[in-house]
Amino acid sequence: MPYPRIDNLPKTHISHRVPKERGENLIKSSVHSLCLCVRPTALNHALPLIIFLSLVFAPLYPCNARNNALPDLADNVIVHESREKNNLKISRDNILLAAGEVTTDVVPAVRKKTGKKPPTSSTMTRSEQPGVDRQNGKRRPLKRPTGLCIVSSVPESQLAVGPRLPEGRQGIAAGYPGDQGIEKDPDVIFVEKFDEGPGYKILSPIAFRLIFSRWDAVKEKEIMSLSKDVPEGSADDRSLLISHKHGQDGCYLYRRVLPGYDRIFVRYYVKFDPECAPIGHFGAWIGGYNPPTAWPQGGAGARPSGLDRFTTGVEPYGNDWAWDFYTYWQGMHAHGDGKYWGTPFLVYGPKPPVEKGKWICVETMVRMNEPVSSSNGSQAFWIDGKLFRRDGQVVSYFGPGFPKGVWTGGWWKPDADSGSAFDGFQWRSVKALAINFLWLQIYRPKTPQGAVSRIWFDNIVVAKEYIGPISSP
Repeated sequence: MPYPRIDNLPKTHISHRVPKERGENLIKSSVHSLCLCVRPTALNHALPLIIFLSLVFAPLYPCNARNNALPDLADNVIVHESREKNNLKISRDNILLAAGEVTTDVVPAVRKKTGKKPPTSSTMTRSEQPGVDRQNGKRRPLKRPTGLCIVSSVPESQLAVGPRLPEGRQGIAAGYPGDQGIEKDPDVIFVEKFDEGPGYKILSPIAFRLIFSRWDAVKEKEIMSLSKDVPEGSADDRSLLISHKHGQDGCYLYRRVLPGYDRIFVRYYVKFDPECAPIGHFGAWIGGYNPPTAWPQGGAGARPSGLDRFTTGVEPYGNDWAWDFYTYWQGMHAHGDGKYWGTPFLVYGPKPPVEKGKWICVETMVRMNEPVSSSNGSQAFWIDGKLFRRDGQVVSYFGPGFPKGVWTGGWWKPDADSGSAFDGFQWRSVKALAINFLWLQIYRPKTPQGAVSRIWFDNIVVAKEYIGPISSP
């Protein structure tokens, strides 16, 4: 009886890393099929054993798909399918694109879910783990992924991306509607709502004394007042109003954040009056002094040494009314005049615009470098819970190897087509320098004579994890 010829092997191959309960059947069927399809020569008698050993010891084909709900999918079956549409019917609701919509001629890898739930790593931060109900400590139920996961065939080395950061209402604030009770969260360090309760009238000096008592240093108290204008969804009914007139220097609220931290998130709400003049420097700056001081230090135009200080903030500097970093650290580059002015990072391209007349949620993050000899520190900012993207890459998140771009004097220019990327931050050279202050400031608005520049602040939260915008009940 002639044996059948093996002319065209199927293009579908299945990795040996299959669910345990299916592996035995797969091996048996593979060996049986090969025995039927091969002529019984001396060499072919050993072929089933060779195939069996190759299935056991063959390396798993790499697959870089990410899934937020089930991040560890080591036991999944990996299948390589042809591009024939008739052989692969996929519902858009059941697909996860791991690296965006990329058109390529390389056959994509298709991962089939097994539904195995991985153990949670003890080293994962709360921002990197699936959602947890912060008020009762229980894990919120997750919508399990279904169907197939399409993995990008673009090499990972070509993508200048950092570790994924949360966005939207996926942070601490999601568990505290209106920010009510958020100060009780174990990851929250400091909260300022400018609200001392209904027992004090809005013009009461006692209310201000209580507010100022939470800060180490306050400048220009006379241009500060309380307002009933608050962000939508906020559970409190007061905010801080700054009314700046022509000729005035500016104001600030400053406090230490002790004992010092290696990673901090700061979220606050701000509103600019439509007639507000351009501002010199602005925002909730965070940084570190070694040793910590109860007042803000100077240092404009001078590069930190890595032993003494670093400072960073997100501000709408100048006349453009667009958000950008303004950062001092030992790795900054000199400007054209030879001095080290703060570094902006989004030059020569679009930036997140400032919308006057509405409340804006601003959040920043700084992670220190560890060890102190490395440049693996990072920083990021969100506007209304969103990271900012330009030309397909996130450019409001900077760390070791991301985003792509080039230095141009003392400025950083993001460039998705560049062959170079940001080196990361060496914020410090000694362990004693940590994130240990919050500096809420408005510096020298260019208010014309006879005019008033009004700016509101509210719902300031400092925490160890991503906070996110105020959530509704």
